Amino acid sequence: MTFVASIINLKGGVGKTTTTVALAETLACVYNQKVLIIDLDPQTNASIMLLGEERWIDLDRSDRTLACLFSDAITGRAPRFDYMATLQRNVSNVKGAEMVDLLPASLDMMDMQEVLAVRRFEPSQSSYLPAWQNPSPPPIPAFGMDNAAVLTRIAKDEQELVFDLPVGLLSRVVGPYLAAYDVVLIDCPPNLGTLPQNGLYLSHAYLIPTVPDHLSTYGIPQIVQRIHRFAERIGRHLPPLGLVLSKYQSASSVHRAKKVELEKWGDLPVFEGFLRQSNQTAAAGEFNPAKRTFLKKYGDSDGNGPSLMLIGNEFLNRARQFDASL
Repeated sequence: MTFVASIINLKGGVGKTTTTVALAETLACVYNQKVLIIDLDPQTNASIMLLGEERWIDLDRSDRTLACLFSDAITGRAPRFDYMATLQRNVSNVKGAEMVDLLPASLDMMDMQEVLAVRRFEPSQSSYLPAWQNPSPPPIPAFGMDNAAVLTRIAKDEQELVFDLPVGLLSRVVGPYLAAYDVVLIDCPPNLGTLPQNGLYLSHAYLIPTVPDHLSTYGIPQIVQRIHRFAERIGRHLPPLGLVLSKYQSASSVHRAKKVELEKWGDLPVFEGFLRQSNQTAAAGEFNPAKRTFLKKYGDSDGNGPSLMLIGNEFLNRARQFDASL
């Protein structure tokens, strides 16, 4: 079974995309996992980090990003989204991490999220339940509900029939292809709008990267509460895997104190491994087509390489609660 996790935080600048890409490369290189990154963030940082701007522009101009999927739903046109043409294979520049693939994002998804957020879709509307390329599409994986079930769910807090937002679009189109992977990581934008809801709808669990300071952690309880309400609304259990601390500075008394405080929360476990603030990790976020070793990219004892190995191991141990085959 494929394990799917959304990487999310409502605050920008906390190392969310860096954590997503670094974790994917760690799982592939160190733990021999086949990994798919789904970039749902309209800022497209993960896409450009892995593809480079020139290649990404070419894909964007030729409708080979996830924007095409959401545009199909908005316009109700004959579907143009082509999964196999959009999928970018072997995108990592880390030697031994060739098993990392990517579904890229587009800047256009920012406007699409706003359109999707104000629309409601009747079950009969073909734009919401399209036939896609296959009139008899493969069954949606067990971890996702079908769109009709979401659309007809009775809201517990309203006690009336509601037509939900189009949160199942990604699951309906991309879900059938995920069995090819061990792990899928979804890089979500820093909000809980329609795009991240599509990611959460597809996920078994979610991971929250954060800088250990007051402003970066202030809204974490609200994230957990809102995702819990969303999970209840779609009739699913969607637990947090925990917190991954990023940009950690051991010399900072603020970071040290906040780390201790977070570790006392209990209900939201903190990963033992954490990402230190370092120039090497910042440089790893720049596109570089040259192949290099994992430790060359992320550092050895003085960098984040060992910490990422620890984070990857913790991630798989927690994911095995869902699938023992990982």
